[in-house]
Amino acid sequence: MANGVSQPVLLRLFIDLIYLPLQAKRQGFDAIVTLANFGPVWTPVPHIVFQRNALHFSEDFFERIRGLQYLNWRLRGWLTVAEMRGATVTVTPTDAMAELIKARHPSLAGKRFHTLPHGTDLSRFTAVESGEPDETSGRFVFLYPTKPEVYKGFEILLEATRHLAALRDDFEVRVTTDDRGWPGEIQDGIEAARGQAWFSRLSFIGPQPADRMPEVYRETDAVVYPSLCESFGFPLLESMACGLPIVAGDIDVNRELCRDAAEYYPAQSSEVCAAAMQKLLSDSRCRAALRSASRKRIADQDWSWEGYARSFVELCESVSDGG
Repeated sequence: MANGVSQPVLLRLFIDLIYLPLQAKRQGFDAIVTLANFGPVWTPVPHIVFQRNALHFSEDFFERIRGLQYLNWRLRGWLTVAEMRGATVTVTPTDAMAELIKARHPSLAGKRFHTLPHGTDLSRFTAVESGEPDETSGRFVFLYPTKPEVYKGFEILLEATRHLAALRDDFEVRVTTDDRGWPGEIQDGIEAARGQAWFSRLSFIGPQPADRMPEVYRETDAVVYPSLCESFGFPLLESMACGLPIVAGDIDVNRELCRDAAEYYPAQSSEVCAAAMQKLLSDSRCRAALRSASRKRIADQDWSWEGYARSFVELCESVSDGG
């Protein structure tokens, strides 16, 4: 077995297109496993391709980028499709991503896909005892766990915050990044909002180290997840492990991961997002139901790295044996 690693483009193409297939034949590999989205477009042995980046297949994302960035992503997308056409099986972390790929490239619909959810360690992400907001703080805290990317739906959250602030002022939205450094139009929206009264509802707490995130969740009353394109969604798992109510954009991957453990809204609608946030703020029964569903969803499936490793080995053995 072999796994490609990131290399300068020309060297990487030489390795993937010529060197690796030759070595696979000479050394009698049982299979080639490509973990990093890109790899050889042809191999003399079974080839398992992992596709983890949904952006290659999202038209919404391509509508938001321009110039060299657009050309770069289109080329990367072309390479991923060429690789999948020649692969024995393509592995995705969710069924939703597999369906996204097949919808974008119907020629791949007859190819073999296999869903293997990401492994993760949720042992430190535990629910607070009461599960209800601390009334002494005077504010209901929403958390937006993200990074500054165009597909993360921050402009939806920004407008939702404005709508919700017109109704009440007893809430805060914490953002795990800074208020600068966002892609152009999103940063323009932040600057236009800065100084308006409702903008104070947003707290940009900066990027948080991984070992600090369990505490960040425990200081939170609910999570807002407006991302427009994902292959998976680690923050959703972490939120559910902490027993937190979730407001999420209604996209297939969110539905697949959360099932009934989230309050959904049409992904592009900031007004309905604000209404969903208002519902969590006002309805303790809704919060309790979502907390219970979150705990059940996490318990219903093995998300551990141990489980992932077992499934990975079983898949490799099946492919190498011709199954």
